[in-house]
Amino acid sequence: MVEVTLRRFRRTLSGIRRVGLDTPVLIYHMENVPPYTELTTRLLVDAAAGALEIVLSVVAVSEILVGPWRKGNTDQAGRIDAAIRAIPGVRFADITLDGAGSAAALRGRTGLPLPDALIISSSVAKGAQVILTNDKTWRAKNLPCRVILLDEYVRV
Repeated sequence: MVEVTLRRFRRTLSGIRRVGLDTPVLIYHMENVPPYTELTTRLLVDAAAGALEIVLSVVAVSEILVGPWRKGNTDQAGRIDAAIRAIPGVRFADITLDGAGSAAALRGRTGLPLPDALIISSSVAKGAQVILTNDKTWRAKNLPCRVILLDEYVRV
């Protein structure tokens, strides 16, 4: 049986104003992947209520849309795009020239793949204090923000 420690997840996020999301976090929610949807739903409810802001890099949006486009499913790509744009409490992090430089420096220093470095750098530039992910390798890097793994709130 899988147990989600939702209360501890909420305590971890208390006092955090802006939360950046790695691509899989939103995919878990959109594809209803248990047990993560319990956590992602709580996050989105808190964002809709104004308790925090979600920072979503345009790189993550692009990564999310690759699947439907790869399958040639333009309708699904359009629905997903519209759904992402309609999420309350989301601020989108564009890639700027300065952000590209920050991402390059982060990639050079940590060896992260460029999309990951762009997601992190653009989210931090928009004020994200933490990044939610399930990529354990991010913990081993010296990132400019705190990394929270969703798996830390799931017990098998």
